Amino acid sequence: MTSQKFIVGVVLISLLIWGPIDHTWPSWLFIRISYFILIPVIVWFLLKWIWKIWQPNTELEDRLIKALVSATSGVLFSLAIIELISNTNIGNTIILLVLCVVTFGYSISKNEEKINEHN
Repeated sequence: MTSQKFIVGVVLISLLIWGPIDHTWPSWLFIRISYFILIPVIVWFLLKWIWKIWQPNTELEDRLIKALVSATSGVLFSLAIIELISNTNIGNTIILLVLCVVTFGYSISKNEEKINEHN
């Protein structure tokens, strides 16, 4: 997985979860589908352009993915604490904590294939 795909995936999931939904708009479904497709495509092309100029190697991309996953883990942990304090639904807290542990585990794991390639 390249860091470009990871970033676009995070943008896509974020839009899906926190995107505006206003059913009073005349064509709300068209608007939602449009920004759900257009924004990730724009982010994808912007990242392609940045990668063309920057040209990071695979080791740097791996570190970037680990940093992004670590940040995601921190956000999930913060959301879990907020859910725990709000007393709305303990099930959401458990799900967020599980996702936090999984993403944190991925961020600190060593990629065995990369280690074997360097040896």
